[in-house]
Amino acid sequence: MKPFIIRIIKQLLNDKWTIVLIFIAPLLVMLLVWLILGGGNYKSNIGVFGLSSLMLNNLQKANINVITIDSTDNIDTLLITGKVDAVLYNQENIMTFKLLEADPKHFRILKEINNSLAFLPAIPGMGKFKIEFVYSSLNENIFNSLAYVFLGVVIFFFSFLFSGVSFVRERLNQTLERLLITPVKPYQIVGGYILGYGIISIIQGIIIVLFAVYILNVPIYGSIFLCILIIALLAFSAVAIGNTVSTFTNSELQIMQLTPLILIPQIFFTGLIPLETIPSYVSPIRYIMPLYYVCEPLKRVIRQGAGFLDIYGWLSCIFLLILIVFLLNILSIKKINTL
Repeated sequence: MKPFIIRIIKQLLNDKWTIVLIFIAPLLVMLLVWLILGGGNYKSNIGVFGLSSLMLNNLQKANINVITIDSTDNIDTLLITGKVDAVLYNQENIMTFKLLEADPKHFRILKEINNSLAFLPAIPGMGKFKIEFVYSSLNENIFNSLAYVFLGVVIFFFSFLFSGVSFVRERLNQTLERLLITPVKPYQIVGGYILGYGIISIIQGIIIVLFAVYILNVPIYGSIFLCILIIALLAFSAVAIGNTVSTFTNSELQIMQLTPLILIPQIFFTGLIPLETIPSYVSPIRYIMPLYYVCEPLKRVIRQGAGFLDIYGWLSCIFLLILIVFLLNILSIKKINTL
């Protein structure tokens, strides 16, 4: 047994990729987690209306920004535009706490507060208490409120892994090298691979979306066809990234080892963690994260019923990302051709 143990350890230590992915990559991921969750100092902006001076004084002592609003007529607009995170107002002896949607971070505690106060007698100066949302309800479960995150992560993961492993296998079988010595142009090779693997990934994504909607009963307030369009762009971007990354690896194992390093940092910018709470010195990283450009429009379509004109900017960014990765893929293919 001892010789086998020694052989395996020596084999792993001789592989530079393995050393990096086993000992250094986890430290980088942990550092990113620490930067995102350990340094945030975000203060919520709470709009208030019709509160007593005593309640206002207590709110102002808390770690929040209290913003006095003139009326309750434009509460939804304030929440949708992001000028306030929540509104607390007293009207007709009913204390209402209104948010844009069911924030996963506070979903359970909000539900418990609502259930607990519903049976209490009216409190002088406060009245009854209720919680409202612009796009959600307290009857909604956590999975539905985060469905857009799960859809994006699952589809990106399988598309990236599928294309990366398949592309490495093409190289190991020398199929790619044989194509490079033919009159076929590098952009035709790259385009063929991305379209080929992309079509399969799109079909996979459509099946996942339909499964979520019709089997798991995930509500979509916007167009399901618009969701499929976003998923299609996500699949192409994941395939393109998988192909590009695979040109720098030498085996299917290395692609599988790289997958967590590519995927995990992106998860923090999908909306799973409120982007407003991420420290300003870390937040700009999201602009190089493909899942950020996908999960945000998915959220707006699925949760808020947004239309094409509401998200075309995000779709343009995804398309631009695919184009950039496509060009990088061509350069990496040319590099293989010169080796």
